[in-house]
Amino acid sequence: MDTERQGANYRESVNQSLESFRRQYDRNILATEATFEDRRNQLQSNINEAYNAIPSLAQTLLGIGASGFNTYTGLTAGLG
Repeated sequence: MDTERQGANYRESVNQSLESFRRQYDRNILATEATFEDRRNQLQSNINEAYNAIPSLAQTLLGIGASGFNTYTGLTAGLG
């Protein structure tokens, strides 16, 4: 009778340990996935910042046009 109880206690202890290891493993996986998501989001943010730093074609053409207009008006202002 006592050995049965000891065996049951041992099985319960092993089951509790296995469950504890499983829960810790799940937490480790979640932490790894969170780290991955964080790094992926940071990389996407860096890509977005790089794209935003590049002037668009319209911005470039507008800048060229404005510069040309300013040069033209500067040159013709002294003629009138």
